[in-house]
Amino acid sequence: MTSEINRDLLLDLARLVRRYEPEDWKSLAAAFGDVDFRQAVISILNSLAQLARPRKSPPGGVKRNRTPRLMETVKIQDPEKYRILSDLRARLTSSSLFSSMGELREFASICGLEIRPGLNRTQVVPRLIEYLASLSRTEIEERLSSRGPQRRDFGAEYERWVEIILGKRKGT
Repeated sequence: MTSEINRDLLLDLARLVRRYEPEDWKSLAAAFGDVDFRQAVISILNSLAQLARPRKSPPGGVKRNRTPRLMETVKIQDPEKYRILSDLRARLTSSSLFSSMGELREFASICGLEIRPGLNRTQVVPRLIEYLASLSRTEIEERLSSRGPQRRDFGAEYERWVEIILGKRKGT
């Protein structure tokens, strides 16, 4: 293949499976064996490509590959800040820290970033890491050490995670 196919496009096509009978899919597959049919499909797809509206930004508003490049810059400029953000990113992505979206949203709010409802973890974590990367290491540590709003008590588990993320133990 000469170019990468948009995964969402393939998923949308796969959703069509429920709408048609197995015989219809078999007939379509067999039709691709005909050169004239393939050329007609190529022509149709090229016409559709001209009609499609280009996206101004990816879904969720987060630019693809922005976080990895940002993290590389942080790694060069401040290795300790990189270590903190990298560890936090891994724990947030794996849900080992703030397993529910409510907890993650609350944590983002404590850090100073409001997250609109409807975003999933894969959309929230990069936004949060990008926001935190814009802060100094001291500000990040303060945000991570913050107890947050009084209406919510993260308790001992929150303190333990802060210690793990910052690599500090009490009494050191």
